[in-house]
Amino acid sequence: MPTVWLAAAPATPPVVPPAAVVVSPARETLTLPGLPPDDPWVAAGLSFAVNGLGQAYNGDWDKAWWLLGAWGLYPAAWALDAGTGSGTARTLVTVGMLGAKGWACWDAWQGATRHAGQTTGGTSR
Repeated sequence: MPTVWLAAAPATPPVVPPAAVVVSPARETLTLPGLPPDDPWVAAGLSFAVNGLGQAYNGDWDKAWWLLGAWGLYPAAWALDAGTGSGTARTLVTVGMLGAKGWACWDAWQGATRHAGQTTGGTSR
């Protein structure tokens, strides 16, 4: 009968990560030269100029891309109206875009206020 030798593996201490280490991704914001960071007036003004630009300034990129992408609806509405001979689609898209612009300005203001409160240690709503 053959002899079987068993060897014990060397004991290694368990690896425990330190409890104080917190990994948080950096907030990527749109930095424009000469503009202060986290200013609600700048954020709202940028969103008033171009839907979604204030959200990019605040680092809310998901909202920014959706609002910027909504501009693609107007050429589609123009083409639809050219095919049907009416102006209904352009009117509906224009009203929707104005509503989106108002919401974008409000959201950019709220986002900048929230981010300013987090970075300065103040309270925000």
